Amino acid sequence: MRVTKKSRPTSKAETPDLQSTRNRLLENADKMFAARGLAGVSVRDLSASVGIANSSLLYYFPSKKKLYAAVLERIAASISVIPKHISAQDPPGVVRQLAERFLSWNELNPDYAHIVVRELMENPARLEEIHHWYLAAFVHDMRKCIDAAKARAGKNNIDTNMLLMIVIGAVTYFSIALPTISGIDNKADVASLRRRFLKTINQAVDATCQPAADSRRPASKR
Repeated sequence: MRVTKKSRPTSKAETPDLQSTRNRLLENADKMFAARGLAGVSVRDLSASVGIANSSLLYYFPSKKKLYAAVLERIAASISVIPKHISAQDPPGVVRQLAERFLSWNELNPDYAHIVVRELMENPARLEEIHHWYLAAFVHDMRKCIDAAKARAGKNNIDTNMLLMIVIGAVTYFSIALPTISGIDNKADVASLRRRFLKTINQAVDATCQPAADSRRPASKR
């Protein structure tokens, strides 16, 4: 399955000019929120990016938080394809496929990837202000893929949470760190780093999917 960046469909109630301004606002907001986070971007910054007055921005979005929510909705729509139509059947194969797709998505959507990192770090501080996390459905769908594979294989002792941590945490931070690491080592082969990273992910997945050793050993006969 090809991982792409989805755009919001045009509303019949919006004229082309209004839709164009709205889309430009969202695209500029992607970049600004990725670079500076929600708190680091002002309404003035957002309005200036498309050449409209601060008050005019409220015509498109009632508040900065509503605009940020619209960005998160775009990310959620884009990322939602990753857990769909997984061809692998066993738990390690499913997780490997999820990791490869998620890595590709990060590479195709670097601004979105940065916002996901910020959400992972900053969202807990906003839990009292919001009713849900926009990326929760993505996590739930990945969990369903892994749990279905566990059920097929009869391996319910595999730790789904650890597998999710491997996919979401490792892939996200690898994607964010890669430009810096490859820049420090100007001889670094990015394609080689990517292959070695996926190999390391596979090894971690295999280790996590191994049945836990039974500590209750039979007493030795004397």
